[in-house]
Amino acid sequence: MFTHYIRLALKNRVSERFLTVQVKLPPSPEKNDYGELFCLVEIQVPWQSSVQIGQSIINTLSREYYQAISTSDLENFETAILKVNESLGQLSKLGETEWIGKLNALLCLVNQSEIHLTFSGRVTAFLLRNNKLSSIREEATLESAPPHPLHTFQSLVSGSIEKTDRLIFGNGPETELKNALVFLEENPSISLLEIASSLARSISKEKEKTRFNGLVLELTENPPDANQQNVVYLDEPIISLGSLNQKISKLSQKIKPRLNFFSQKISQKTRENAFPWAKEYFWPTFQNELKLAGQAAISLINFLYRQSAFWGNRLFKFLAFKITAQKEKEPFSVHDYTAPGPKTKTTPPKVSLIVPKLPALKIPRLPWHPIILILVSVLVIVLVVSTLRRKVRSSREIPTGETLRQAEVKRDEAKLALLYNEPSKAIELFGQALKTAEQIRQNTGKNKDLGKEATNLMTQINVDLDKLTDTTRLENPTLLTILKNEADRIFVAEGKVYSLNKKSGEVFMTNPVDGQTDKIKDLPEKRGIYHAAALLGDKNLLLFTTEKQLFNLNLANGEAEIAVLKEGNFENGRELATYVGNVYLLDPSSSQIFRHRSTKEGFQKGENYLVKKVDLTEAVSFTIDGNVYVLKKNGEVLNLLNGEKQEFTLKNLPKPLDEISKPLKIVTDQNSDSLFILDGSLNRVIEFDKKGEFIRQYVLKENQTITDLTINSVVRKMWLLSDKEIFEVGL
Repeated sequence: MFTHYIRLALKNRVSERFLTVQVKLPPSPEKNDYGELFCLVEIQVPWQSSVQIGQSIINTLSREYYQAISTSDLENFETAILKVNESLGQLSKLGETEWIGKLNALLCLVNQSEIHLTFSGRVTAFLLRNNKLSSIREEATLESAPPHPLHTFQSLVSGSIEKTDRLIFGNGPETELKNALVFLEENPSISLLEIASSLARSISKEKEKTRFNGLVLELTENPPDANQQNVVYLDEPIISLGSLNQKISKLSQKIKPRLNFFSQKISQKTRENAFPWAKEYFWPTFQNELKLAGQAAISLINFLYRQSAFWGNRLFKFLAFKITAQKEKEPFSVHDYTAPGPKTKTTPPKVSLIVPKLPALKIPRLPWHPIILILVSVLVIVLVVSTLRRKVRSSREIPTGETLRQAEVKRDEAKLALLYNEPSKAIELFGQALKTAEQIRQNTGKNKDLGKEATNLMTQINVDLDKLTDTTRLENPTLLTILKNEADRIFVAEGKVYSLNKKSGEVFMTNPVDGQTDKIKDLPEKRGIYHAAALLGDKNLLLFTTEKQLFNLNLANGEAEIAVLKEGNFENGRELATYVGNVYLLDPSSSQIFRHRSTKEGFQKGENYLVKKVDLTEAVSFTIDGNVYVLKKNGEVLNLLNGEKQEFTLKNLPKPLDEISKPLKIVTDQNSDSLFILDGSLNRVIEFDKKGEFIRQYVLKENQTITDLTINSVVRKMWLLSDKEIFEVGL
C-alpha cells in the first residue's frame, strides 16, 4: 500500500507565529519499511523566536525515528517521541521557555496500514470511514496537567487504516474543523484533492488562512503520480488541475450530443458552397479592408500595449484561478515558503473539440468584418502577451524570493545548532546562508526591496557569525584624514602617519592629534616609479624605483638623497624591507631575497639571503622581525630563518571564510607576537600568532576597500589605508 497525501499550507511566512505542516520521508531506500512521518506544528509566538523550537521538534523526531533499530514501529516511534521531549526540556533549561503552553502539534507515523499519533495542545484528527466522520483523538490524550517540557507529548494513539479511509488533520478547535468537513458524509467518494480544496475554500477570511495548516491522506494500491498535486496553498487562488479536467470533461459530454445533432442537419450544399463564397466575397474584401485598417491597427496596438498591464490584471481577476500542477518537495525546511513555486503545465489537458460546419446561408458583404476581426485578434494577442510577460516576470522573481527564504532557513538551522552546542555545524550553516544572500543581493536587478532584504539578512547573519569566528567588524573606525589624492602605502614613525603615492612620488605627513596633513618637501627627480618603500628606523623612509634607484628621505627635514651603494647595482626588487639597518629586496622573478648590509658610507653590495632553493615566484609581500615571513599569492606564508625554510603553516582560520583569496600584505615587528595579513578579497585583516595559529580578524565596511596597513604593537594600534582615507584602529 502507498500513502497519498495533500498538505494544506502557507507559501508565505507568517511573522506572528511558527506554523508548518511537513512530511518526512525515509532518508534512504534501506529505511523504506519504516514508513512516513507527518508533522503539524504551531507555536503561537512570533516566528523569529519560535522557529528553532518548532524545527527542533520535527528534526529530532525524524532523526531519532529513522535511526532507531527496533523491529517494532511503535517502539521506535515512542523512542523518538521521548527524545523530542528531552530535547524540549534541554531547550527550556537554556532559557527557551516562551513557547511553553503555546504549542499545538500533531506527530504521526504511517507505515502500510498502521498509524501512530501523538498530540500536544489544540490539534484535531478525523477519520472518515463508512460515510461517518469521527474524531481519533481520544479525550484521554488531552492534557489536564500544567504544561511541562518533558511531558509535551504524553500519550500515543495507535490503530489501522483501511483502503477506503480518509484521514484529516488540522490545528485549531475540533468543532470548527468538523463543521467544515460535514459535506464528506454526503460525498465520501470525492477525491483527496477535492477534500483539500473544499476545506481550503471554507476558510474564507484572510486572517483565518494565516492561522491554519492541515493534512489529508489516504492509502492507495498504486504509487502516486509524480506530477500529482501534493499541496494546496491557502494564501493562493485555489483550483486543482484534476477538478478542472473533470469540469471540462463533464461540459464536453453535455455539449457534444447537441453539436453532433446540429452538424447532421447541415446540408451537403452548404459544405459545397462555403469555399466558393469565401473566395468570391470574403477574401477580396479582407485584402482591401486590411490595407485601410493598417494604420488604425498599429495605433490600437500601441494603445493596448500601454494598457496591457491594466488589462492583464483584469484578465487575472476575471479568471480568478491558475492552472498549476504542483509537485511536492521533501520539506527539509522550516516553512512552505521554501518549497518550489507552482510548475505551470506547458501542455493543456486534452479536450475533444467539436467544430460545427457552416450552414448554407446568404451572408451579405460587410466590409467592417475584417476590421473587427483584426481588432479582436490584436486585443487577444496583447492580453496574452501581457499575461505571459507577467508570468515570466513573476517566475523570475519567485526563485530569487524562494532562494532568500532558503537562506533564512539555513540561518535558523544554524541558530538551532548553537542551542545544541554544535558551533562547527552552526558556522557551516551560517556560511551557506551568507553565500546565498550575497548571490541574491548581487543579482536582484531592479528589485530593490529584495536586495534590502538580502542585505538585512547578511547583517543579521554576520552578528552571530562574527562571535563564532572571532571577527571584529569595524563599523566606525577613527578617520584620521582624507587625502587630496589617492595613496598607495602608509607608514607610522614617531607618532606621525606618512602616506606615499607611488606614481607621483608625493609623500604626505598626517598628525593623528588634529588630522592635519602636509606635503613633504618635493623629492629629487626620480627615475622610474616608486614601487617599493620601507621605514629605516623612525627617522628615514627608503623609496625604491623601477630604475633600481634607492632614495633616502629624512622625515624630520624633508631632505632626500640617493642612497650610496659601495659596489655594483641594486637588484630587481618588487618589495622592500629593513631590519637593524640592513636593506632587503624581494625579487620573485629570481626566487631570491637580496640583503644589503649598511655601513657609515652607505650600503654594501647585495648578497643572497637564501642559502637553499625556495620557490618565491608567487611572493607578493614580506616582513622581517629576525625571521623573514613571505606571503605568497595562494595565501601561504613561508617562515625563513638564516636563509632556510622553517616548518610553518597558518592554522584554524575559521570557516566559511577559511581561505585567503587575495593576499596583499603581511606585517609584523620585533615587539609584536602576531602576524597581520591583509586579504583584499574580503576586505579584512587576519591576525595569527607567530606559530601560525589564528587569533582574530578585522573587517572594514563593505563600501571601503583596504589597500594597505601598518601596525605599532607598542601602542596596540593599526592604521588602514582605503583609497584617500586613513583610519586608526585599536588592537
